[in-house]
Amino acid sequence: MFSNFIVPKPPVDMIMPSMWQTFFLVATSITLLLMSLYCLWILWRDHDSVPILTVFGGVIAAGTIEHIIGPAGLLWYPSIGQNSLIEFAGRSYPVFIFTGNGFWYGPAMILLGGLLVKAKSKLHIWMIFGGIALFDLGMEAFGSWTGVFRYYGDQGIRLFGFPLWWDFQNGALTLLIAWIIVQLRHSYLKGWRSLFIIPMIPCLAMAGNGFEGLYAWLAINSNIPRLVLPGTLASVGMALITVDLVASQYGKKEGSKRDTVTASTCSRDTQKAETGVLR
Repeated sequence: MFSNFIVPKPPVDMIMPSMWQTFFLVATSITLLLMSLYCLWILWRDHDSVPILTVFGGVIAAGTIEHIIGPAGLLWYPSIGQNSLIEFAGRSYPVFIFTGNGFWYGPAMILLGGLLVKAKSKLHIWMIFGGIALFDLGMEAFGSWTGVFRYYGDQGIRLFGFPLWWDFQNGALTLLIAWIIVQLRHSYLKGWRSLFIIPMIPCLAMAGNGFEGLYAWLAINSNIPRLVLPGTLASVGMALITVDLVASQYGKKEGSKRDTVTASTCSRDTQKAETGVLR
């Protein structure tokens, strides 16, 4: 069966639309600049270097994992007319990938972390995931429509041209990285250890993509159509497991707090009973 695996061919004759390429570059650059200034303000106000360091981690993530998850997920950036920053294995990558991912894997994680800190229940986590997925769907569908990139091959179920499994994976991956940063930001990532966030972000991004996308990658890169739907749905399932993992931690914290209060109350009642105070 595996001898039939044939990697789908990318649409190499696509031309990068000049206007939309410029639009994405300007939009992502301005967003990254403004958020970097915000992170610098946090550094000045709170002496917290983690936010500004995520910018470097995000840019490095774009340069180290995009040429892995892009081909594996059958994502193509038109090379003809492209203002490329890097070329790897016969594929070129536009500048806006680095500015966009520099924001998405960087300061966006700090903003999302603020929502996670305020979350009080599992439902809140699932709502945050839904918001991320909807935002990602809008951005990816818009990018596909403009022609600055294309998801090619048989990708299973699509929404507005965007593969469904990618949307779930991107949403769950983003949630997971932000949650891990929240857990470590004010405990482990202090002083010189805050520098660890730079290599940590690319590693988390790659690990999350592999954990959630492996089955879809194998299926869509095969020459076996009947594997595509179950493979992509399996990746959707792994993404939902990721979200449930994060959500369960919030439920566990709330449950532990309630158990502690209940145990404390029972202990006081037992003491009163033993002394004859409790009638």
